[in-house]
Amino acid sequence: MLRRKDVGEADRFVVAFTRAVGKVLLIAKGVRRPISRMSGHLELGRSCRIQIVERRSWSLITQAETIKTYMSADADLQEVRDTLALLEVVDHIIDVNQRDSRVYDLLVAALEAYQGADSARRNLIAGSFTLRALALVGYQAELGTCIKCNKEIEDVQDAVFNASRGGLVHKGCGLVGPGSFGLSLAATKLLKRMAVTDFGLLAGEVHSAELISEVDRPVRAFVEWTSEKQLKTAKLLVLPT
Repeated sequence: MLRRKDVGEADRFVVAFTRAVGKVLLIAKGVRRPISRMSGHLELGRSCRIQIVERRSWSLITQAETIKTYMSADADLQEVRDTLALLEVVDHIIDVNQRDSRVYDLLVAALEAYQGADSARRNLIAGSFTLRALALVGYQAELGTCIKCNKEIEDVQDAVFNASRGGLVHKGCGLVGPGSFGLSLAATKLLKRMAVTDFGLLAGEVHSAELISEVDRPVRAFVEWTSEKQLKTAKLLVLPT
């Protein structure tokens, strides 16, 4: 479940992302009643097996069964924020009725990697997921060469990430301004790793909160620019500094 909204006295609209049919709009009738058998299953951050009756607008959920829970009931606020951040990215970059099994599998892998990871590692995984998911839907960030002069971005201290242009640029090439983020050498190297490294390996790395925060900002700006939507979960809690 990516998103939900309560309507009426007991109904709920649900936006779900499935491997088989992609992103779908669903409605669960009476799910908020205490006697509803589906009430505990249609929660955010849960993988569910559902049965639906297709209709012209919102298809009707007739049955739901939890397969796995990725966000426990006793999760702290930071864990909730981190999980919702992944779901929101998918909601932003995938259109209704769009199917992409690669993004679905990547989301499951990221949620699995979240399990047992602390907040810093979850933020690192989220950034990696965002870069890789965007690449799958056609918005691959250019992190190897300068988007202005096409020369390699090597071990330099003056690299800038330009969200509107979709990649790194040498500071001297002049593509700076709104949506541009100056990066340290360590941040440039970490961004490159995040775009290609397995989530499990990233979860085993140790980086400072300052460095993770430094790479988070350009990634967040990039997904907001490509989707033309602001990430709400980024405002729930401020990353540690």
